[in-house]
Amino acid sequence: MNRLRLMQAAAIGGLLLAVALPASAAQTVKVELWNKPDGTQGLTLTPSQVKAGEVTFEITNESTNLEHEFLLYKTNKAPDAMPMNEDSAKVDEGKIPGFKEGSDLAEGVSKTWNTELTPGKYLAFCNEEGHYMAGMHTELTVTP
Repeated sequence: MNRLRLMQAAAIGGLLLAVALPASAAQTVKVELWNKPDGTQGLTLTPSQVKAGEVTFEITNESTNLEHEFLLYKTNKAPDAMPMNEDSAKVDEGKIPGFKEGSDLAEGVSKTWNTELTPGKYLAFCNEEGHYMAGMHTELTVTP
């Protein structure tokens, strides 16, 4: 009989501990959107790998003269295999269903964006006219 009570007490203690512990906080990814005087543009993610679940993106447009945006698209396609619009100036958003839009940012502006991500590879990119082709894309890996 003592063994049964000990097992019950352990089970109740485990439940109380689970209720008392805070839910895990969202992971944070720092996003830097930038361009250089030579015309190259880029997007840097730190870190570039997170676990599935809620992710907070701290997005900063470090440019002093260009507006940028931050989009995420779950895909196994290579960046150069993305469908482009007729003049190849930007990704054809109509052909990539389910992409997530984080934010449009004027130069020097920062924003925070939260979203839920499932395991897989994501393409993070800016889709302002000509920016994708200038190098504003990178991959984010989401693990189980």
